Amino acid sequence: SASASASASASAAAPKAAPRVHIKPELSIYPLEADEGFGQGVRRALLSGVSYEVLRSGRHKMARAGNKVKIRFMGYVGNIGGKKFDGGTTDFRLGCNEVLKGVDSGVKGMFIGERRRLWIPSRLAYGKAGHPPVIPANADLVFDVQLLSVDS
Repeated sequence: SASASASASASAAAPKAAPRVHIKPELSIYPLEADEGFGQGVRRALLSGVSYEVLRSGRHKMARAGNKVKIRFMGYVGNIGGKKFDGGTTDFRLGCNEVLKGVDSGVKGMFIGERRRLWIPSRLAYGKAGHPPVIPANADLVFDVQLLSVDS
């Protein structure tokens, strides 16, 4: 019949809806499940300019802006083989400019127990001034970070 063929051609011409993908706002192309053990060993880029690699997945609570977090860290100038300039544990309120902008950006979204390697461009670290005599001007930094706790 004419109406059956018209309805069949109309449904064939209608585009299929694209599948819905939920994206972390601070990630450019990775889905929400990306940090839950997916793709360890893959370097990811955040919109801030920080890139990171998940060295070990975490579980439970995720670090969000406004949370008080505690991290264990090791900082290097330039790259992992570069000069170690700092290390230890510290706690801070995430998103409140209490640490380097690059560390703040890289810790956001981590789960308790997770370990990440962060590559931080100089503009999100000490910038043009550096932190003489240890960190030269315009130095990129690398941090190995483990999230130890997250509190409200």
